[in-house]
Amino acid sequence: MAFLLALAALPLALSAPVTPFSRLRTAAHFQSNRTARHLDATAYPSETHKGVTNGTLNTWITSPAEAWTSGFFPGILWKIAADEGMTVNSTWLQQALRWTEGIRSQQYDTQHHDVGFKVFGSFGQALQLAAGTSVEGLLAERKYVNVVITAAHSLATRFSPAVGCTQSWNVGHHCRAHPAYTTEFPVIIDNMMNLELLFWAARNTSNETLYRIAESHANKTAENHVRPDGSTFHVVDYNPDTGAVARRCTAQGWGDNSTWSRGQGWCIYGFTMAYRYTRLPVHLETARKCADFFLAKVMVQGVPLDYVPLWDFDFTGKQTEHFRDASAGSIAASALLELASFVAGALARVYKAAATNILESLGTSYLGNSADTEGIIIHSTRASPRWSPESFDVSLVYAGYYALEAIGRYAEGSGSSFKQISSTPDSDSYII
Repeated sequence: MAFLLALAALPLALSAPVTPFSRLRTAAHFQSNRTARHLDATAYPSETHKGVTNGTLNTWITSPAEAWTSGFFPGILWKIAADEGMTVNSTWLQQALRWTEGIRSQQYDTQHHDVGFKVFGSFGQALQLAAGTSVEGLLAERKYVNVVITAAHSLATRFSPAVGCTQSWNVGHHCRAHPAYTTEFPVIIDNMMNLELLFWAARNTSNETLYRIAESHANKTAENHVRPDGSTFHVVDYNPDTGAVARRCTAQGWGDNSTWSRGQGWCIYGFTMAYRYTRLPVHLETARKCADFFLAKVMVQGVPLDYVPLWDFDFTGKQTEHFRDASAGSIAASALLELASFVAGALARVYKAAATNILESLGTSYLGNSADTEGIIIHSTRASPRWSPESFDVSLVYAGYYALEAIGRYAEGSGSSFKQISSTPDSDSYII
């Protein structure tokens, strides 16, 4: 705990002024406005190409609504619409409605656990952010609640009582280092994030079954994905008949026994969210274990040392910004701010200080220059460069999503607010 106490003694670097926060927020507004205006609303931003191109704008690679990342850009638009005041006639609101509509069909997806990312990241975000505003009635007319509830029941079809989890991926070959091995019931740490779809629907429909499915999945994940030191496995494959663990491995990390930093971020976020709904001590304890491991690593790894994690904490290659995962930093920052609200004293200060330091770095050194890229945040890694050499040093849409969420949570927690900026910039080139 010594390193945590040392971190607790650090000042909250962004209490005043909040320039890096403002820069991040401004960049998100500008880049999102440009993207929403020039892309078709059925072509969802996913990631950019690797690095910075020579004199050519690094544009978004897009995916259809079926892709697991489709809900994030609509979610960004909902966050900005809320930031701008959430009024029925808002340009941002109209864009959010338009981009969300294309995901409606995904409420029936029973083939992937990612129905949670897709539907709750878009329709769910809308319902949460519009609550108590004039927009709430509009969403009722468009049956947003029905979409989320249907999606939750679709996800629930993937639950196995024998295993105690919802199945992440279908039967296949998901252990990268073992291509001949067949995963029969793979569960990935990412799946913790999709439990909010179940918890929210359970709370809003008083459905005990959905609640118990989500609770069971979280408990099993705490038991089998999280190592004693708080680090995490990416994939746990179960025997679908007995529920026994068949194998632990990775699909996106450096190795089976390494700690993929985005997976660690999913763990912190997922168990913090689970605790918000369940108030079970095991969920809070697991969130803290994962958070403490994450912080112990980011305090000593990376050149420069800036609290943005390496893409895998066991990666033995270069430690520059090009081998970080800024999306993992964004996810962790948002999670740490919520986790800080569930603990007291010095520990709360530890988590808030860490989140603040991550956001300060993102807003200072990880913003995309709009002359070079359409991405909000650069230097992210989608998967291991060992298997996917074009997947590192890219912009990932969810890095921007969770960074925006984090600065919103920071503002709410500190009682501060940010100066409004123009919703429709006059220029198409904003240099960060």
